[in-house]
Amino acid sequence: MSVQVLSQERFILNCVAEQAGFLMEQEGEPYSLGIEFGIAELARVLMRQRAQMQWEHESVLLEQVLESAQDKLDQWGAQTGLSFDFTPYLPGVRKGLKFAAKEVSELSKQLALSRQSERVANREKITDGAAIPLEIVQVGLQNAIESLIVVPLAEEFALDLEGVRQVYAVQGQWFPYQVSIEPFSLLLDDDGTILIATVGVSDALIAQAKETLLVLAVQVYQPSLQD
Repeated sequence: MSVQVLSQERFILNCVAEQAGFLMEQEGEPYSLGIEFGIAELARVLMRQRAQMQWEHESVLLEQVLESAQDKLDQWGAQTGLSFDFTPYLPGVRKGLKFAAKEVSELSKQLALSRQSERVANREKITDGAAIPLEIVQVGLQNAIESLIVVPLAEEFALDLEGVRQVYAVQGQWFPYQVSIEPFSLLLDDDGTILIATVGVSDALIAQAKETLLVLAVQVYQPSLQD
C-alpha cells in the first residue's frame, strides 16, 4: 500500500484555490474569511521556513512572506486555471500576523546566534540517493542531541508502506507507525517525517542513527502517485 502525501504548503494552496473557485460561483459574496484564514496559514508556513534560513527584522520578514504567498497563489492559480485576485486579502493577513512576525523574528535571531556559536547544527539537505529531496534536523544542542528527524521537502510524494513492511518489522494500524531497524525504533508519521530518539545515545550510535534514518527514507519515499 502506498499513501499519497501533500506538503502543508501544497495542502493549503489546494484549500484556498477551492474556496476561491467556490466564491467566484456565488453572487453577493465579495469577501471570504475562509480565504483570508487560508492565506494567513500559508504565510505562517512560509514565515517558519524563511526564519530557518536567515534572520530578518519582523517588518521585512512579514512583507517578504506576504509577497511570496501572493506569488505562490498566483502561480498555483495559473497552473489550475483559476483567475482570482487575492490582493484584497493581504491587508487583513498583514494585520493579523504582525505579532507572529515579531515572535518568529526574535526566535530566528536566537537560532542564528546559536548556530554561529555552534551550539546547534544547521539542517542537512540530502538530494542524492532518495526519490525526493529531504533534510535531516537535529533536535537539541550539539552535545545533547535529543532526536533526529528526516523532513521530506517535496510538495507531493508517496509513502511505500508495503515495501517497508516487506523489509522491516512495523507496528501500528495507522500513523504514526513504529519501524524497528536494530538497534533503533523509528516513528513514521502521516506527513512523511521520520523520527528517531537519541537521548543518552553515544556519538557513534548517533552517526549510526543518521544512517538508519536515511536507509528508511530511501525505502519509504517514492515519487508522487500522480506523476
